[in-house]
Amino acid sequence: MSKYCPKCGTKNDENATFCRKCGYNFGLRKKKEEMKKDDTNLPHSRMTRRQANNNGKKRIGILICLLVLIVFMGVLLYNQSTSNKKVSSGSSSSTSSSTSSSSQQRVSQTFNKIEGGYEDRDDGAALNINSDGTGRYVYYDTHNSNTDDTFTWSKAGKGKYKLNFDDDDITAPVIAKQGDNGTLILSSNDSNWNTEVFTKSNNKIDLDKYLENAASESLSSDVKKFDSESISRKADSNNESSVNTDSNNESSVNTEIINNESSVNTNGDVTN
Repeated sequence: MSKYCPKCGTKNDENATFCRKCGYNFGLRKKKEEMKKDDTNLPHSRMTRRQANNNGKKRIGILICLLVLIVFMGVLLYNQSTSNKKVSSGSSSSTSSSTSSSSQQRVSQTFNKIEGGYEDRDDGAALNINSDGTGRYVYYDTHNSNTDDTFTWSKAGKGKYKLNFDDDDITAPVIAKQGDNGTLILSSNDSNWNTEVFTKSNNKIDLDKYLENAASESLSSDVKKFDSESISRKADSNNESSVNTDSNNESSVNTEIINNESSVNTNGDVTN
């Protein structure tokens, strides 16, 4: 039998060690074939070791993943329990705080409630303050036309409120300050506004009727004033008449004295 050179393809004897043409060493080819045989004969040991290594790595990876998952779940459960405690404590504290704030709000509304009717009988003024932020102010004037204005109001601080009048004569806001015993003090930087002190009424005031009553009271006071002036003038007239009478009496006395003196003189002349 013969064999061919793998390098140049020359035909050589089967037992030839080198190629007769190119000198290829057939011994190297034999070693390579034997190595291939060894690889094919020993796959189980190497593959087994590789598979064992791979399996071990997989198991370690799985264990690591499990440990990480367990730690993550533990941290998650701990955070959830802590947050639940905070929520429960926060809800209880918020409930108590809301209760206290609502009670404080009720107290503040009781003492700082501005809505209602107010009256200043000394100046003949009255006003109603509505809960919707509106109001009406009236003032009875004996010399000019009555004042009847509307206004809006808003809170300006603790116990203070700002009133904006729909009146061109009042350009600056009017500040309403709550005083003692339910009084309301109205003041302004506007020169057309004088400080007024109002007393709170039990109910809202019928402002139209209030103006009518103020007019009737003013008329009654004017009548009383007229009567008193008439009485005074009558008394002065009587006193003047009395003075005139006394003057007339004095004149008659003086006339009588003069007449008497004249008679005496006449008598004296006759005697002489």
